[in-house]
Amino acid sequence: MKKILLSIFAITTIISLVGGAVYAAFSNKATSGPNTFATGNADLKIAIDTDKDGTKSAWDDSTAPAFPERWTNLYPGWEDSYWIYLKNESSSPITLKILPTVDITDYDIADLWDDVYMEITWLGGGNSTGKYSLRAWTTNAGTYLEPTLAKGAEAGPWVVNFSISENAGNEIKDGNIVFDLIFDGIQVIN
Repeated sequence: MKKILLSIFAITTIISLVGGAVYAAFSNKATSGPNTFATGNADLKIAIDTDKDGTKSAWDDSTAPAFPERWTNLYPGWEDSYWIYLKNESSSPITLKILPTVDITDYDIADLWDDVYMEITWLGGGNSTGKYSLRAWTTNAGTYLEPTLAKGAEAGPWVVNFSISENAGNEIKDGNIVFDLIFDGIQVIN
């Protein structure tokens, strides 16, 4: 019986060695490649209509209202607006949600941060962001515009309304504030 077991063990060992040698002798590779991943982009464009007549500026990454000289000699209770349009020209098939914020670039009276207000609504007055001071808009923590924009979609006009508090007083006289209104297009993750 011992000889039979040793014979079976020897045969098994030889088969294993021969099988291993055959595997080592016959091998091959198949390659899939080169694999290239090229990312697209998110590209939000803006157009402005300062006359509020439906004639908007060209689509661009950055645009300025056509009437900055008109916003002088302001006073408590003053109010004005312009219309904006936004377009998703992303190369990738992504949807963008739009987060408006303010970047104050220059001022000479800090009280203006708290006495100048901004609110964004649809033309008919719906979907308001709420009316907040420019200081509050610098740290906007989640007031998104509606609707979101799918690739190739455009929306507007939104009305960007600016006003000076009726309660403002001499603390803002002869004051000046310069700011950028930024619309940040953020990908909607499904």
